[in-house]
Amino acid sequence: MKLLAVDTSSDFLGLAVLEDDTVMASIVKKSDKMHASVLVPMVREILGMSGFSFGSLDGFVVDIGPGSFTGLRIGVSTVKGFLCASKKGIKQVRSLDVIAANIGYSDLDICTILDAKRGNFYFCIFKYVSGCLKPVSKYLLLRLDEIVFSIKKPTIFLGDGLLIIKDLLKKRLGRLVVFADKGFWYPDPRQLGLLGYAKIKKKGFDDVGKFLPFYIYPKECTITIPNKYSIG
Repeated sequence: MKLLAVDTSSDFLGLAVLEDDTVMASIVKKSDKMHASVLVPMVREILGMSGFSFGSLDGFVVDIGPGSFTGLRIGVSTVKGFLCASKKGIKQVRSLDVIAANIGYSDLDICTILDAKRGNFYFCIFKYVSGCLKPVSKYLLLRLDEIVFSIKKPTIFLGDGLLIIKDLLKKRLGRLVVFADKGFWYPDPRQLGLLGYAKIKKKGFDDVGKFLPFYIYPKECTITIPNKYSIG
């Protein structure tokens, strides 16, 4: 199976081409909010690097967010255009999962925190269960105090939200905090492709009619059972 993974959820634009679970080529470029003008040329570039043609692709794996509203709309609309022209498959993956997957197997919880602006942060806690990374909290939009209240045991933190609250988390949570290296704080298109391929193997492609950016709204922003996580 040949897949093109597309990530436009952050200031970095990332693409990867995979054949099954083998990454054939990947590109990550700082796009400075110019995703619309560089995405299609980058697709041509990475297909040339991989040696695959557009027609040989079986489908697309797309990071649907949360993240940059503009970037997500550009990524989703561009791939929707590809789908209309090609009738290929689509698999959607959330950015919080993609970033958490940057951490290899760990016994610790893994917490992805992304800057959602205005003092809010996209948040989810993950854990490896039987060797597979699983969300063990809901996908939420939280303030700093709510994040601190949610952490009950040693946890690995990563994500661009740490650019803002890293020192505050350390001050408030002390030894419960382990920070991943900054190179792991952003989506990796290779991880996106691998997660997508694993999901396709398990459940097939998604319904194209339900292919939309994933936004988190305030009505979802309350942790009702802070010391007992539920699957989101």
